[in-house]
Amino acid sequence: MVLNYLDFDVSDDDAGATSWDAMASILPLRLPEALREAEAVLHWAHSVFGPPDAAKAEMAHWDFDLQLAQATSNQNTRDLMARYDAASGLVQAHAAQNAGGYCVLTLTLSGSAAFGQAFTERFDLG
Repeated sequence: MVLNYLDFDVSDDDAGATSWDAMASILPLRLPEALREAEAVLHWAHSVFGPPDAAKAEMAHWDFDLQLAQATSNQNTRDLMARYDAASGLVQAHAAQNAGGYCVLTLTLSGSAAFGQAFTERFDLG
């Protein structure tokens, strides 16, 4: 799958853990398309590696952080309270305001070497 909105940067540590950070800054009109990409990534990860490690073990197979905010017309930031529902495969969030400024979607994934290899192959991040 080609990702048009989420552009991941990768970093890793000496222990073999890797993280991928993506940020999409988009107009509210484009937000549904960017959310579909986040859903595709998270659905794949859940399907292949199971749910993230709830205990937050140091070397868990994988974990993620999802954030969504919107800059308002008066330059304040409004948290849209994004969360991924694994049962439905959808990101749920408060609605963005069309009259507001841009939306910022961030998705951070972290995982083991096996997760990293599968993730980069699946989403052609090599």
